[in-house]
Amino acid sequence: MSVKQALTEYLAATPAVLQGAAFTASELGVNRAFVTPAEHWLTAPRILRAMRCRGVSEDYLTGACADYEKMTELLFALAYTAGDTVSADIATDLAYLLGDDRERDPTALWQKATESLASRSLTPRKLLAAHRAVLLPVSLADPDALTAFSDTVYPLIDASALLFGENFAAYLERLSAACNMPADTLAALEKLLGAAVLRFAAAGAPAIFLDLSGYERFQRPDPYHAGLAFERLKNGEVLTPDERAVFTAQMLRTLGAAAVTHQIRFVLRVRPKTEHVMGDFSPAALKKLLRYLAERRVMPDTLLTLAAGDLPQGLALLLDAFCGENMPRLFFGIDGAGASTASLRRSLRFYLSRGAAALLVGITDADKGFFTNPSLSRFARVLADELSDFAANDMPEGFPTEALFRTASAVYSDNAARFYGLS
Repeated sequence: MSVKQALTEYLAATPAVLQGAAFTASELGVNRAFVTPAEHWLTAPRILRAMRCRGVSEDYLTGACADYEKMTELLFALAYTAGDTVSADIATDLAYLLGDDRERDPTALWQKATESLASRSLTPRKLLAAHRAVLLPVSLADPDALTAFSDTVYPLIDASALLFGENFAAYLERLSAACNMPADTLAALEKLLGAAVLRFAAAGAPAIFLDLSGYERFQRPDPYHAGLAFERLKNGEVLTPDERAVFTAQMLRTLGAAAVTHQIRFVLRVRPKTEHVMGDFSPAALKKLLRYLAERRVMPDTLLTLAAGDLPQGLALLLDAFCGENMPRLFFGIDGAGASTASLRRSLRFYLSRGAAALLVGITDADKGFFTNPSLSRFARVLADELSDFAANDMPEGFPTEALFRTASAVYSDNAARFYGLS
């Protein structure tokens, strides 16, 4: 057996940590069995976007057409999605439902797929049970969602709306009502955040999630200027770049203090500029922010996750920037849902070629609307390809072959489990 084949089979048998919203907390709470493939596929944003761009009528997406008609229309539209992974991902789902059956007729596909679902009684929780552990984002303003979680499904505290929410005043009202505490001043908000993080941590939340896609400037905060920015935000005003920087740093300091107190982590997501309008992400600005938090002793272990293939200039300077006392503090992940093989390979090569495999926690989002998680399967193939290529071309004589499997397991699953404290 070749090294590549052995690695591929090894990873196929290795359960991963699913880091993302494959389902909502309410879907887990209801846990209804799936009846047809279409009802699940047509919750996938990538599928809906591809079909709408094709000009498919909304009746076949969210309208009154029967699920059989929706599935037939979807399978027809896939022929026009070359360049997108959606057709391959649906094929992966069909292989999961039908096994080796290569049926092409839409009527027969429909019948066999629904029969498969009926015989398996597949529910959201049953699908998630295949993973080593699951992390699902839950809004800081929605503590009632905690009832949906279990021993292997953990809440990821989503506090992004604090920084870049569209209606800050409305968010404050929801947050205040959810926690039954005032949030009318900066000091009150900070007290509320501490109490809310405590509640989530007690329910098993391992990390706080924040979207920092537009983080381009660090400004050392102080309560006075952060308070002025808070008042302007509360009144619906637009902050200047300096005000935004001060307020963001103040919120990170507050949340960081709560995270350190309750021994949970930060997950900081960065999306490419094509996906947001808040500004250009700056690795240099993030480094200043993290150094400030470390200086104030409020920097928890932190995961920076970037879209597959998106590697901003200066990122390499962060790889070993926070490795004090022989223990790394800053880790890295890849947002890979829907990403192509080429994009995944570019990101993976960046980290592996710089000796940073120990910092890489694999895929950090999930494929919403699919029975499988095809991005994980695609990443496993890329990982096996890269390590087998290293073995064939760059591995020195005497290098232990088992080290390839240790690295594969670490990048695919073990590093994530260790980072979140799940191992």
